[in-house]
Amino acid sequence: MGYSPFCENNKSESYREIYLESLIRSGEIEKALSRIQEWTAEEIAKSSSFMESMSQLSIICQLRMNVPIMDLILSHIRVAELIHRTVALGLLDLAETLVNKYPDNYHQSELIQSLYKHGYVSTAKEKLTSFHKLLLNEKSCSVLNLNFISAEILHDEGRYSEAAEIFESLVISNPDMARARFGAASCYLLDAIDNLTGRITIYNPSEEDRMRIERYLSDITQSLQIITKSGWHTVWSLEQQRNLPDQVVEQSALLH
Repeated sequence: MGYSPFCENNKSESYREIYLESLIRSGEIEKALSRIQEWTAEEIAKSSSFMESMSQLSIICQLRMNVPIMDLILSHIRVAELIHRTVALGLLDLAETLVNKYPDNYHQSELIQSLYKHGYVSTAKEKLTSFHKLLLNEKSCSVLNLNFISAEILHDEGRYSEAAEIFESLVISNPDMARARFGAASCYLLDAIDNLTGRITIYNPSEEDRMRIERYLSDITQSLQIITKSGWHTVWSLEQQRNLPDQVVEQSALLH
């Protein structure tokens, strides 16, 4: 099957990657693999990053065509890169297959981080549960990131005291981790807003007390806006936001 004149004449590496990804997302695996083979064989200058991307997409296509993983030469780092690429493409079943084939904490950690990064928060949360003991006992960079993700999920669920505890533990073990400090501050401020708002609802204060509480709320909200502008919280693209649970979307709107 031929491709469109625009695609045929467009030799932009970035365009070709987008085009191949769209073919893979739509299930046109054989066509994508054919284009990869054709374009990598062209006698024109190609960047190393483009060739590496073609290699990744080629392997993904072959895995989608049920080529046994053991028939492909995959290094430890290559598997992690493929996990990230498959999640980015929405091929979560393929990412899971890779992790199951190479079942260790490193690849499981990479999968969770990638799922969260691309907005699959609920799935990342489920997998974090099985990592509970690991999170308590290890201090590697990957595990610190998982701890941060765990705290951020609790924060977005409105479980501020639990989230703050994790953020504070991260600050203690990593004093230079500014985003954890901001995360803890956000928890305290949001908890204060909840408490003050609840006081108005439950106790029906006098007009004078209500005005005082509203001034406190205004000051706290301004402080929260300053914290939010630090960029401590994960930000998802419009495409990634489609994968987010409603609760996270609502919390993100509140913070921004």
